[in-house]
Amino acid sequence: MRKLIGLTSRARSSRARSRRGLRLAFCFSGVWAILPSVLGQRVIVINTSPSVAPGLYLRSAAKPAVGQIVDFLIPSVARPYVLERTGQEGRTWYILKPIAAGSGDHVDTTGPSLVINGAGSGNVSPGNGLNLTVTGGVAPIQFFLLQNLSGGSIGLYSGAYTAGPNSGTTDIIYVTDATNDIAVQTISVH
Repeated sequence: MRKLIGLTSRARSSRARSRRGLRLAFCFSGVWAILPSVLGQRVIVINTSPSVAPGLYLRSAAKPAVGQIVDFLIPSVARPYVLERTGQEGRTWYILKPIAAGSGDHVDTTGPSLVINGAGSGNVSPGNGLNLTVTGGVAPIQFFLLQNLSGGSIGLYSGAYTAGPNSGTTDIIYVTDATNDIAVQTISVH
């Protein structure tokens, strides 16, 4: 007499738990995917523009501050530009940009470039450099490349900036001191 091979009650129970776990995982994934649309809150922002490093950005509930990257809907006055470049209006598209000035900063937009606290945006050719200086602040002063689209470099303590080989890009220098005061400098590489 042959013995029939079948599932034991233990195997059936394990398979049932496995199915319940799989269903629960699918339900959770579905809610995670739908919830942002229902509540109007996106969790992940996709950036394809080279003005800020392309990639996926996770939204944060932290209070925005100078040097942080924020997202916002494309303003209506910019839509003709978007339409011309992409063929689409971009009504629901978001822009990612770093915050360049904050409370107490003086922003001057009357000239050919944006000037924040007397420091304008710099222009440099690929491979050339600038010596950035800071007025005030508590030592040590440190310089970082917040956005490095040119492939450039900067001295951590010297502020000696050298543009990389990538022309038509913008690098953003982030400067901080011992008291965590922050300054941001934009460099256009042409």
